[in-house]
Amino acid sequence: MIFSDLDADLESPAFDFVGSTAGLGVPRLFVRDVEQCWYQRGLRGISRDIPSTMEALTRVIDEFGGGRRVFVGSGAGGYAAILLGVLCGADEVVSFAPQATITRLGRWRARDRRWRRHIGKARRSARHHGYLDLVQCLEGRVHRTAISVHFGEHDLSDSRYAQSMRDLPGTTVIAHAAGHDVASMLDSHGELSGLFEAALGRHGR
Repeated sequence: MIFSDLDADLESPAFDFVGSTAGLGVPRLFVRDVEQCWYQRGLRGISRDIPSTMEALTRVIDEFGGGRRVFVGSGAGGYAAILLGVLCGADEVVSFAPQATITRLGRWRARDRRWRRHIGKARRSARHHGYLDLVQCLEGRVHRTAISVHFGEHDLSDSRYAQSMRDLPGTTVIAHAAGHDVASMLDSHGELSGLFEAALGRHGR
């Protein structure tokens, strides 16, 4: 399951990782947040908040039957992949440059001043404020999901977010010589497919 990132320059974001997952030979479900508010308003026409999105995605996943359940996303999509991956019981999450929080205090600590309009809409839209901060939501939670957080060490805010998630249960944090566009960098170096293959359990890490 692949969650799209925010695209502040467009009214609606495109689907992410279409090309880089095309050769995996597994069913793929592409999800995007048309409202562009960190999935807090749910999926248009399907759900209205995080819990109802979890229920809708779980029903779809169950229709596919067995196999490893891998959630993928970058940025806001990476945030959703971690949150909904844990809530839906995914086997693994591969997240690129996710925000660890979209609360005012958390963003101030990360020195993150990006996407203020969209962040404000997300906070106003949230029906359940416990889902605005991944660390507070997931710390101490018992789950079986393995989470990999890939971030660019040249981006200060992303680095701080990643460090704050280092001790979350089941989480591995991996630094790369990149900025916020760490997923694009890995794709250009031909490394994304290997990460996805490993998440699917096809070869060692």
